[in-house]
Amino acid sequence: MHVEVVTEAPSGWVVVALRGDLDLAGLPSLRSRLRSLAPGDRGVVVDLDPVDVLEAESLGVFLGLAARLRRTGRDLRLVSTIDRHLELFELTGVDRALAVHGSIVDATDD
Repeated sequence: MHVEVVTEAPSGWVVVALRGDLDLAGLPSLRSRLRSLAPGDRGVVVDLDPVDVLEAESLGVFLGLAARLRRTGRDLRLVSTIDRHLELFELTGVDRALAVHGSIVDATDD
């Protein structure tokens, strides 16, 4: 699993692309990398399209990050167009807890 800060968008969002597998073995690394991330004024957008394997256990990391960001008045938004990711969000209810967008532009445009 690789975490890459793509850009700090002018709209106040930090855009992060995750690559590789978000599986149980990579959770400690994912959690650590996201905790050390400096969020933008508005928050963090996580692009999940480059992720090959997205296991349900990794969604807890995103929910924890969202809670931490909300305590500071910021937000977390996910980006994915991958059907298996979207199905997992729906099955687990993550799509009701977090904003899921089809593109980085959609996620940062408001």
